[in-house]
Amino acid sequence: MDHSSFSGAPRFLTRPKAFVVSVGKDATLSCQIVGNPTPQVSWEKDLQQVEAGTRFRLAQDGDLYRLTILDLALGDSGQYVCRARNAIGEAFAAVGLQVDAEAACAEQAPHFLLRPTSIRVREGAEATFRCRVRGSPPMSVSWDKDGRRLGALQAPRVRVEASGEASALRILAAQPRDSGTYTVHAENPLGAASAAAGLLVDTEADTAGQPGASTAMLLAHLQLRREAMRTEGAPASPPRASTRTCTVTEGKHARLSCFVMGVPKPEIVWKKDGQLVAEGRRHVVYEDAQENFVLKILFCKQSDCGLYTCTASNLVGQTYSSVLVVVREPMVPFRKRLQDLEVPEKASATFQCEVPLPPMESAWYKEETRLWANAKYLIEEAGAERRLTVLNVTSDDDAVYICETAEGSRTVAELAVRGNLLRKLPRKTAGRVGDTAMFCVELAKPDGPIHWLWNQQEVVAGGRVAVTAEGTCHTLTISQCSLDDAGEVAFVAGDCRTSTQFCVSAPRRPPLHAPEAPVVKARTESSVTLGWSPPPHGDRPVAIDGYLVEKKRMGTHPWSRCHEDKWVATPELTVAGVAEEGEFQFRVSAVNRFGQSPYLEFPGTVHLAPQLAVKTPLKAVEAVEGGEVTFSVDLTTASAGEWFLDGQALKASSVYVIHCDGTRHTLTIRLVPVSLHGAELKFVANGIESSIRMEVRAAPGLTTKCPAAAVAAREVLAWLHEEAQLLAELSDQAAAVTWLKDGHALSPGPKYEVQASAGQRALLVRDVKQEDAGLYECVSHGDRIAYQLLVQESSAVFIKGQPAHKEVQAVVGASTTLSCEVAQAQTEVTWYKNRKKLNSSSKVRVEAKGCTQRLVVQQVDKADAGEYSCEARGQKVSFHLDVTEPKVVFAKEQPARSEVQAVAGASATLSCEVAQAQTEVTWYKDGKKLSSSSKVRVEATGRGRRLVVQQAGKADAGEYSCEAGGQSVSFHLDVTEPKVVFAKEQPARSEVQAVAGASATLSCEVAQAQTEVTWYKDGKKLSSSSKVRVEATGRGRRLVVQQAGKADAGEYSCEAGGQSVSFHLDVTEPKVVFAKEQPARSEVQAVAGASATLSCEVAQAQTEVTWYKDGKKLSSSSKVRVEATGRGRRLVVQQAGKADAGEYSCEAGGQSVSFHLDVTEPKVVFAKEQPARSEVQAVAGASATLSCEVAQAQTEVTWYKDGKKLSSSSKVRVEATGRGRRLVVQQAGKADAGEYSCEAGGQSVSFHLDVTGQSWRRILS
Repeated sequence: MDHSSFSGAPRFLTRPKAFVVSVGKDATLSCQIVGNPTPQVSWEKDLQQVEAGTRFRLAQDGDLYRLTILDLALGDSGQYVCRARNAIGEAFAAVGLQVDAEAACAEQAPHFLLRPTSIRVREGAEATFRCRVRGSPPMSVSWDKDGRRLGALQAPRVRVEASGEASALRILAAQPRDSGTYTVHAENPLGAASAAAGLLVDTEADTAGQPGASTAMLLAHLQLRREAMRTEGAPASPPRASTRTCTVTEGKHARLSCFVMGVPKPEIVWKKDGQLVAEGRRHVVYEDAQENFVLKILFCKQSDCGLYTCTASNLVGQTYSSVLVVVREPMVPFRKRLQDLEVPEKASATFQCEVPLPPMESAWYKEETRLWANAKYLIEEAGAERRLTVLNVTSDDDAVYICETAEGSRTVAELAVRGNLLRKLPRKTAGRVGDTAMFCVELAKPDGPIHWLWNQQEVVAGGRVAVTAEGTCHTLTISQCSLDDAGEVAFVAGDCRTSTQFCVSAPRRPPLHAPEAPVVKARTESSVTLGWSPPPHGDRPVAIDGYLVEKKRMGTHPWSRCHEDKWVATPELTVAGVAEEGEFQFRVSAVNRFGQSPYLEFPGTVHLAPQLAVKTPLKAVEAVEGGEVTFSVDLTTASAGEWFLDGQALKASSVYVIHCDGTRHTLTIRLVPVSLHGAELKFVANGIESSIRMEVRAAPGLTTKCPAAAVAAREVLAWLHEEAQLLAELSDQAAAVTWLKDGHALSPGPKYEVQASAGQRALLVRDVKQEDAGLYECVSHGDRIAYQLLVQESSAVFIKGQPAHKEVQAVVGASTTLSCEVAQAQTEVTWYKNRKKLNSSSKVRVEAKGCTQRLVVQQVDKADAGEYSCEARGQKVSFHLDVTEPKVVFAKEQPARSEVQAVAGASATLSCEVAQAQTEVTWYKDGKKLSSSSKVRVEATGRGRRLVVQQAGKADAGEYSCEAGGQSVSFHLDVTEPKVVFAKEQPARSEVQAVAGASATLSCEVAQAQTEVTWYKDGKKLSSSSKVRVEATGRGRRLVVQQAGKADAGEYSCEAGGQSVSFHLDVTEPKVVFAKEQPARSEVQAVAGASATLSCEVAQAQTEVTWYKDGKKLSSSSKVRVEATGRGRRLVVQQAGKADAGEYSCEAGGQSVSFHLDVTEPKVVFAKEQPARSEVQAVAGASATLSCEVAQAQTEVTWYKDGKKLSSSSKVRVEATGRGRRLVVQQAGKADAGEYSCEAGGQSVSFHLDVTGQSWRRILS
């Protein structure tokens, strides 16, 4: 990897890892360090310099530095420090090494120290594969060939030898059929590893691979191969059984990855067709969070086709992984592709291509940025030809350009700009808070004037910023980078310009250190001002958002926050207004979005007393004339006070009742006069006060909106056959009213309805007719309001061009709109459903725009189907709404909206299930489309769809949706600060291995014994059942999966309080597949025409097996029947013939049991003169005899009824006399009727027994 972009003080890309190693072993500590200038690296042990010698070896390979300790002794245990220095700064990394005298290794999954390599030998020679694998607990190591496990069947030519970490597979007298791929598997409870190598046996192989080669020669050969990794023209790939293929469409990105394990950590090199792949504009090499080594090819072109090889090497050995990249043309290819260009600065560059069809729309991009025609870019079209001209080219125009059609087809080309700049700024530069960033530019020849710009402003050297020049090399250095330094950094020399986007990221971790230097700056009887200094930076600064200050009164337990805001921004706070007098302790903690630091306690205590102030001020209360009203005020401490009304002090009397109860003061005014309306009421105590303006309402009476209503009748216009409403407003909400028409009282009924609400009374006149016109009055307490009701004939309400009835179709879950047009825009309409009036709500929305009236039914369901109408003045337009089920996109058993809780810093998973596995979905956040990135990961497994938000923060909270086919499932993600739920000493994720048929236990520990947890599998909640058992003992929580099967494998999590511990359960087939008590091979004899049964027994009842005949897989059919009962497995060959003879095998988990079936012609068992089937009649209650004759007197037969074997009993008697064979059924009944057979030697004679009722005869006297 080219780390030339990393500049400044030394920086560790990888750090040494801790070891637990046994005495006598070797240990290698390694780290990867970059810096500019190149740093000087030294190693220390327990603060003492480590010098190279017979047991200590120092090595450097590029930016990789190693310390190897040979023949470890107990004294080698301790702390080792790797220290790197250069002219700009210094960095170090520490690691612990523990040497164990009892050779106890740290538990770890198997990993290969030496992998087997492919070999080629002559026929008859010996072939040996060797490997070294390490792991703890002890591992089981096995070998297989082309997927078939090697065992006793291949002995004695094939031998597996093991000695400690070493394992070897030795093949004696190799034959051509031994050629193939051999794989070694190592497995222990923590995991598994495998490695493969090829064997080629022919008559032309040379003797270079003699098995007697010494170990020293082998290691020397491996070292030479490692040194040749970076050699140009090296072989693209070693001989392998198969090569993966990555197919990508032209213009898209390709991501190649390989996962390599090894100790020491291997170095990775990518090659294409044997040539090194250098990082550049379109090639990015990095290691992702899952420790995969990734090569990303951006904007793929046809020239990217080829064989890419990931070569990994360390001091022990090397390995390869290859992938064939195929760049295919788009579905609709361009007639003519773009061509790469190289132009000098200030010139113009013109890209040309031809789209498939002239009318096609196209767009131009500079990498990910859409280009539009302007003074910089000239975009032209002529028929199918498309042209982009970049005018006045500068170094910043050096990039990848894409032409993309509306159908998604792309063609790609690169623009190289020749100019005075030999080394340009990268397009993007990333750094962390506290790092030193260096920007370097090199000119071909001096040019001026020279400027560095930051966000279009010239950079001035000084403070954290340094500008240097050495010949034609120019450098800008920014020390102690902060988030505010992010922006565009540009270099300008004369007419040359190059720029980079500088990004600064803060570590995603809480403050590690507490604030410092606590001090009490000022204090009074009721307040104290505290001050402190920010926490120390350490080797990598952490951003501080603010501080949390807490207090505690001596003698009490809980700490309480001293400020109303979430935190205070400055390192100073004045604390006042305590509720009780006492001695107080204080402490402060630094906080950011990822957590908080340890607390810093202020030394000693501070005595504080409450300060007199208004705790709850006066509140305005509306009083009624002649009534009673009470006012109250609360103080922080007990104090005497006075009440004032319009400046006059009030004395306690029968009218003013004054009361004081500790810190609470109350005033009650009786017989309130209306003259007090607007008067100022004030409470004063020891210099503090609270005041309000009084509100007094007149005694109850009837009022109206318009004073003239009491004098003249108000005219109300109503349309014929519609509804009229007369409305009156009252000052007394409880007053009773009477409605009159033409002086006669009206009674409520179908015609008239009286409605009452707060301060209002309404009379509704339904189905207005001409005779309803007249004078109406509302009377209350002698006051009255008059209304003159006028009735008019209806005119045309709706325009004539629209139908009176409409059919509307809607899909469940979607919105639907019913619309019509009225003749006059001011016409008010009413909507009805099944004759019930509708009003705007969360379900329906009534809209009017001009003459158009609409009713929008939102999220339609089956209950919304029916008859709707829009009515006005006795006329209407009707609609019939039919609601149908949508195409099923999402599974029905999930809610349409889910609330998801996540803890800051943890991952949040939003999951749903589609109805069809091939359905493609799109995820959105707050309406913006999401794609897989370092922040979010989109997953699809079977019918499950998941969006994983990694390291969720407050900014990730919001509305998410998963959409497909016009339907959606929505989620609300809420991100909260984490509480400590689970014990800190356990990992957040664990790998659990289980064997099929056995129980698997997932366990974790909570911080509090009373914490209730919930278990999930693949996002679905689990409860105790016959399959899983949930257990809780003390702080331990366990999920026991009983009789685990393949279906039980997957992702499990234990969740509580928004936090979770996750587990990955892997279920493997047990090593023992077949029961040990059966032979590996059996001979089976069968008679032609009879059935032949091949049977074996597996170790686990749930094991699935496959049957083969002469290497071909068998399935149940009319010829063969596959049966499984408990642990028994059977293959029944029906009506066996000569063609069915041969080799059969039952296979499972790489193991097999074989059978040889021999089919012979049948011998004559029964005498030829008897029929093969007979009908036998018997009378109920009597005995029935079935008889036949065998050819040989000594032949033993077996009797069956309806396929079930019979033996002599009180019901049936089996007899044999000479060659005669009989079955006597005694006292035959209806239940004895049926099919009987006598069988021997694969042959049979059958009988049908029919039992009839007993006959009666009449006896005459």
